[in-house]
Amino acid sequence: MVQQIANWGTATNWSLGAVPTASDGNVATFDATSPNVTVSGSNKVANALDFTGYTNTITFITYGISVYGDITLGVNMNIVTPTFLYSAATGNLTSNGKAFMGH
Repeated sequence: MVQQIANWGTATNWSLGAVPTASDGNVATFDATSPNVTVSGSNKVANALDFTGYTNTITFITYGISVYGDITLGVNMNIVTPTFLYSAATGNLTSNGKAFMGH
C-alpha cells in the first residue's frame, strides 16, 4: 500500500483505501511519488514501513508510529520529529545510511 497524499490518517490517501494497521500484513510504502507526509492525531500503527526511494519529508506532530515489523529508511528522506518512530515488536531496522534519533 503506497501513501499518496499528505495526511497519514486519511484512508483515501492510501492505495488500498485503508489506513495501515498492525496486523493487516501490508507494508506501508513511501516511494519517489509519495508527497510530504504529516502524522497527526492519535498514535498510528503499521505492520511494516518501507521508505526506500522516498525523497520527501515525514513530519511527526505530536504522535508517532508504532511498527510491528520491519522498518526500512530511505537515505534521501527527511524526518521532522518531536515524537517517535517506534518498533513495537521484533523487526529489522535498515537505515541505508540514514541517521535517525528515535525512542
